[in-house]
Amino acid sequence: MADTKEKMKIIKANVWELIKTSFPVSLMYFLVGTILIMITMQPSTDVNGEAAGLQWDTSKLIWTIILDVAAVLYTGVILWGAGGSHYEMLVTGNMKRTAAEKYGINYKITKHKEEQEYRPWKGFAMGALVGLFPLLFGIIFGCNQDFIHSGEANVASGSLVIAGFLLSGWCIIPFYFMNIGGTFVSYFICCLFAIIPVIAAGGCYIWGAYARRNKRLREDTIKEQQEQNQQKQTKVNYGALPGTKPNKRK
Repeated sequence: MADTKEKMKIIKANVWELIKTSFPVSLMYFLVGTILIMITMQPSTDVNGEAAGLQWDTSKLIWTIILDVAAVLYTGVILWGAGGSHYEMLVTGNMKRTAAEKYGINYKITKHKEEQEYRPWKGFAMGALVGLFPLLFGIIFGCNQDFIHSGEANVASGSLVIAGFLLSGWCIIPFYFMNIGGTFVSYFICCLFAIIPVIAAGGCYIWGAYARRNKRLREDTIKEQQEQNQQKQTKVNYGALPGTKPNKRK
């Protein structure tokens, strides 16, 4: 029973760490959805400058691409940093475990948290948490596609659409405009966009860990070289005065 509680405690700690680390990335995609709503819901104008209603145009497409790329880059930056810090925590954990195995000493390192140690799967798991929203709303919108565009939407469905725009607008909004423009595109395709944060997060997380590892190796190599140079015996300068040089064998 005690082992089960301990395992559940470890699982909860790891899940919370994944959610906490991936939250800034999810917030970024939320901000992208909010900005895209403000941009794309502006009525378009025709060549004469007259209002043409809600239409998809080149400027909205460009803004969508720019903001989506920014969100993906932000994902990479956050997870790259997380991979590096988690690698440092792994090194600390390895030192602690090595001391316990060899010397039977259980060091209490206050800064060490096992749930923050690097594991390759963690980056993909954090990306999956971010990709959960486009996957979820892609399924919801896909199952209710006819109703959403039938003109019979009520307050509940309207709120659902707004929630989808806010949480997954970076991939759903373009499909929404395609559908209201008369081009049928299945919202289920949005589910494929859930792969993007998974790949970006997982790849950059591993990259960040290896970058920190390589930096440590370079620093250790430089430190070893400096110590070796200090240990080398330097040639003594005896000067030019008589009796200050060692006698040479004849």
